[in-house]
Amino acid sequence: MFFGFGRSTIDGRQEYIFNLIPTGIPLQLPYFGLPQETFNFTLWLFDFGNFAAFIPFGIFIPLFFRYNFIQFIVLFCSSIFILETLQTLTFLGSFDINDVIVNTLGATVGFFAYKIGIRSNNILKKIVITGVTTVILSIGVLVVADVFNPSPSVIALHKLTESQSNLVEDNNFSSFEVADENINPKLNVYSSKGENFNQYTYQLEGKYTQLSGFVGIPDDINDYQGSVVISVDGKERMNQSYSKDIPPSPPGYFTIGLENANELKITFNDSNILLWDVTLLEF
Repeated sequence: MFFGFGRSTIDGRQEYIFNLIPTGIPLQLPYFGLPQETFNFTLWLFDFGNFAAFIPFGIFIPLFFRYNFIQFIVLFCSSIFILETLQTLTFLGSFDINDVIVNTLGATVGFFAYKIGIRSNNILKKIVITGVTTVILSIGVLVVADVFNPSPSVIALHKLTESQSNLVEDNNFSSFEVADENINPKLNVYSSKGENFNQYTYQLEGKYTQLSGFVGIPDDINDYQGSVVISVDGKERMNQSYSKDIPPSPPGYFTIGLENANELKITFNDSNILLWDVTLLEF
């Protein structure tokens, strides 16, 4: 769990980031029928993973240790605080109080599901009751979070006005393959457009909380080289580089926090790298 869910493994920042003020519970019901501009399934899956991955802790800790709920929650929260701090100090992620809340909700669901299931005298019934209770409580958490959370808006990045009038491919783009995986962009595609240097600049005005998208280099490119750098308010937050000496890698998914950020820059340096389906999250 040290590496967490939904954190970019290609975030090149070298600074400590702490979010100590809750901004809401990043959980919601999955709205599969909505377009990606409104509902980003990949982002939802990562957020839900932050919740679901900790349900087993709530089941197995009281199974092996005789803890009441207060003892359990104190132990669990202390452990999560330590892990969040460690991943921040080692630049593997940031300390986010919203993550702590979601992780704790998952563990709490597991704890009460176990306590309800353990009442049965039959082992099979215990397992079934615990499983069913877990599903019911999880749905309940998603419903409550969906009702009371401020509703975020997912906005395709190219919908913002780009400061340097660089055009972004936002329709009629072709599919391509990255590490033999077929890619069909749905929103936008960012590239160097054949130039040695190309930069996109956006003024965010502190309105957005997160940038996310996909990165990779197409298989039909013979010269794997260059880099793409994403900077926020002058600070480098992601630096993805490729070299002809390194074999192609699968598409990467990245998320970058943008709390109170004013300027976003995406810079391609002598690069064949593509970014696609890049979105902003706005509350």
